Amino acid sequence: MTMPYKDFFAAINVNTDILEPLHCGIAIFNSESILIFANAAYKKYYNLDDSCIGRLNGTEFFLTANQGLLEVLKTGKGVFCESVTITGLFGLTYRWPLRNKEGDVVGCISENISVSPTKNKIQELRKIVNDLENCNG
Repeated sequence: MTMPYKDFFAAINVNTDILEPLHCGIAIFNSESILIFANAAYKKYYNLDDSCIGRLNGTEFFLTANQGLLEVLKTGKGVFCESVTITGLFGLTYRWPLRNKEGDVVGCISENISVSPTKNKIQELRKIVNDLENCNG
């Protein structure tokens, strides 16, 4: 199978083969916020299929794109935030910038650790994650 966006992945030195079998949802968006990779878990979380690759615009799909995807693309800094989709799914997501060899931000990788149809469950999980990250033990 020929991988779309092969040049993009080569420029950022990412081998998507290692991301595919992961249990957490992993997605890669380019600098225009277009989904160019999603592993099986990500597609399952968000009820997506392969036809979304190269077509789904993250700023249209995620109501929280300004706090997540666009923030990473604009600032070049990673963020941990909630995700809310136009289909009513809530998630917790880590997002990091992807840089080319020159150091320019050319995309964003997203790691979804949970997706739920209810906001309350995500808020509870976010508190747990924050507590664990702030633990000095």
